[in-house]
Amino acid sequence: MLTLISDMTEQRSTPRYEDVTGYLRATGWQEQISENQRWSVFTKASTEPSSPVEIVLPATNQTPDMQMHLIGAINAIAALQQTSVEDMIKLIAVYDRDCWSLRYLETGRYHSLALSRAIDSIKNIGTVVRTAGSSEMKALPHFSSFLSSGNQMSQQFRMGHTFRGSFGFLIESHITGSVINYYQESMFELDKDDNASISPIAPIERRVMERIARGLQAVWHATNTMDITPLVERYGSGFASNACMALAKLATTPVECRIKWSPRIEPTEDVRSFEPIILNETSKTLLEQAAQRLREIQPEQATIRGTVTHLTAKADPSDPETKRAITIKRQYPETLRSMQVEVSLGPEDYKKALNAHQQNRLVEVMGLLVQVGQKWRLDEPHNFHLLG
Repeated sequence: MLTLISDMTEQRSTPRYEDVTGYLRATGWQEQISENQRWSVFTKASTEPSSPVEIVLPATNQTPDMQMHLIGAINAIAALQQTSVEDMIKLIAVYDRDCWSLRYLETGRYHSLALSRAIDSIKNIGTVVRTAGSSEMKALPHFSSFLSSGNQMSQQFRMGHTFRGSFGFLIESHITGSVINYYQESMFELDKDDNASISPIAPIERRVMERIARGLQAVWHATNTMDITPLVERYGSGFASNACMALAKLATTPVECRIKWSPRIEPTEDVRSFEPIILNETSKTLLEQAAQRLREIQPEQATIRGTVTHLTAKADPSDPETKRAITIKRQYPETLRSMQVEVSLGPEDYKKALNAHQQNRLVEVMGLLVQVGQKWRLDEPHNFHLLG
């Protein structure tokens, strides 16, 4: 049975106008402004095509009886989603945030942690975030010091409300950016099949949380198979040794991890359905082994040779501050296979790449080849030049 928001205590917990309207937009509701400009009418298709569902709210948040309108909207959304109003309020409140919850399963009869343990836990969670943030910029098996992107993420990620039942932490990542879609048509008939965008790029705060989810899935797989090989080999899209060691310290007693995605941006397919996982004593041992192995790995220096299929620039490519990237189609003649490798270039090398694309000439570049999710990227590119 649904419980409606009614008394003043519950009204004080009503989400903000911006959160309710933002949630509606993020979850597929279509918005139209009424002819008199006073109302925002949100509609969504229902099981009855002839009668779409409507939610009407004031067009601005300055309306005196706004609280009453918000209460009505939240009750309606909860009823449509067949959930409790309490859960609906929580969902709306974090609609623009990815949430990673960690719940200790053995905390004794007080359902709490010793202060020293809580401090260590927060430190280790911070290490996982810093490592993932650094890996998004430069996928290394181990970091002797974190990159600025990792330190930035430790400021971007926030500690949410802890929760009882068994003591837990809630880590929130506020999605401040949006997906960037780069597009560049191929210039030659022989490349027609390659006329497509480089994979859409989500904001870094989402990519970091996806990396954490991917790494946790790899740890769970290792725990179930007693095999750390995938965990170690896929550091390019998952965890470096620093994150593995920090998680091992967190797993001295069983800890359950869950991740909920903000509806603002669709997560990548490999982490879209994130099932709860439990890190235990076995996980701890395997994480320590993986951390040791990762510290021993030297990143692969690779020479990439192929044709330039796409060029992208967020703004003026001659501006030193602009992000510029190309995609090289790397051929394997012995197997007739190919792979797409993304390479970030400086202004002068980007001009060379454009010339190579126009003239259909081969290019060659050296760097660290890493796999990030389902994509390949060349870090620290150097010695870029045209062949032939």
